[in-house]
Amino acid sequence: MRWSSWLAAALMACASLVPAACSSENDRWEGAQKSAEVKAEARAEAKAKGELPKAAEGDSLNKFFPADDTDGLKRTFDQEKEGFVQATFQKDGAKATLSISDVVQNEDAVKKFSDATEKLGDDPLTTVGKNQTTALIAKRWQIKVSSQDMDHAARTALLGKFDLAGLRAFNPSTK
Repeated sequence: MRWSSWLAAALMACASLVPAACSSENDRWEGAQKSAEVKAEARAEAKAKGELPKAAEGDSLNKFFPADDTDGLKRTFDQEKEGFVQATFQKDGAKATLSISDVVQNEDAVKKFSDATEKLGDDPLTTVGKNQTTALIAKRWQIKVSSQDMDHAARTALLGKFDLAGLRAFNPSTK
């Protein structure tokens, strides 16, 4: 009988902890969600008032991509919008997706390079997962190569085929 009393007390103690643990976990996620919503609202309000810097037009970024037939790769532009352009490069069944993003409005994108240990020239370079390599050029242009067919070294080499000097010098109006 003693043992069952001890077991009942232990179960009641555990049961009282579960709601507290769940509550703090939920509070954490709710706090993160609320913070994201506040940031999004502030960004939308600032954009509506014309207070945010304007991202470059996507078509103005096309010229910085590696040329069609670079290393035998065939280039096809897939997507183009304000602040972003994406192209696919293919050769012998291998495929890579390359992109340029204008991060003038995205301080979080810039922050992810603060701990970068690799460089592409003088610019920070990071690996995202096992299939993406990305660099931040002139603290404004995020260039990325995503490919399941290429290793990190090959993706980095392809990033080096962008017109990096042109991107560093490119400074479109942000108004």
